[in-house]
Order: sequence, then structure tokens, then C-alpha cells
Amino acid sequence: MRKIILLILCMALIIVSGCASQIASRATPSGEQHGAEVMEWLDFSDRENMPWNDTLELEVPEFPNIVFTWRWDSITATDHNGEFVLFQGVPISQVFLADITGDGLPDFVATVSVGSGIVDNRVLVYDFVNNELYELSNRAVYNYSLLMDNGNLFVLQTPSSGAPWNGVPENSQKGELEIIDGKLAMINH
Repeated sequence: MRKIILLILCMALIIVSGCASQIASRATPSGEQHGAEVMEWLDFSDRENMPWNDTLELEVPEFPNIVFTWRWDSITATDHNGEFVLFQGVPISQVFLADITGDGLPDFVATVSVGSGIVDNRVLVYDFVNNELYELSNRAVYNYSLLMDNGNLFVLQTPSSGAPWNGVPENSQKGELEIIDGKLAMINH
């Protein structure tokens, strides 16, 4: 009887330690945004396949009874009060969901183009819960776009003369997005 109890206790200990290591690895993952899984909603970085006349809708389990809609120039949310604009761009070519703010809920992370004549690309992070919009831009100096690499979301900084849609230019830098002192920043590693 003692052997059976000892065997059961050993098996329970192995199971508990395995679960604890999985929880620990999820809490401090390498390269992931605050341990949350990154979800790609859309990526038209090549822009050739962008459905300019269509809309794409998304429902997010963390935000029940809300429908998010992508149009080439805006992201909106519709609930029982109606539709409201989260952010705009011309166009919005990439949208991912990742926890950049660290509150455990997904934020909308997007590459948008802004301007007429001279157009720059920037990255926006929209914190839906707090209705906060963060922007990473440096007009006429750098362009910014998003890059998925092995399931992790990164930001790519390229000189404004570089074309981020044609691969990775020579003088580019890759980093992670973080909110520091209320501002969106790129952290190089």
C-alpha cells in the first residue's frame, strides 16, 4: 500500500512540476509580448493583394459583443452604441493583436502609411480598454513596419529612403515594441 501511495505522490509531483515550468515559461517568454500570444489579423505588406474595396471583420473573445472592422483607411469598432473609429491610415497594411501595454489584454498593433506626396510608414498601438493610441514614427528619417518572426512580433526600422515592402533593406534595425514613460518605443536587442 505504501508503494502505491508513494508512486501516486511521485506522479503528482512530476505533473505539478511540469505544469509549473509551463506556467513559468509562459510568464517570461523570450521575444513574446508580455507572455501573450501574438495573433495576425491581416498582413498586406506586399500591398498587391490588398482588398481595397472590401472590409474584414474580427471578433475578439476578450472584447465580447464588439465587431472590429478593417477598411483600407480605418479600423473601427461596433457595439450596441454604434460604430467608432479606433485609428486611421492610408492605407492600414498590417494589423496584429498583441499585449504591448502589459495589461494582459490584446492591443491592436498596426503598420499605417501617412502623408501625401512624401509618405511615411509608422507603427500604431491602440489600447482598446483605455482608448489610448501610441505611435512610433520619425517622418522623413525612418519608416517603421511590423515583422513576424517565429511567432513573435517585431518592429522593423528602415531609413526613409528604404522601401520596407521589398524585403529587409541593408541599413534596417529590428527591435521589440514597448511603452516607456507613456510613449511607444523600439527596443533594439
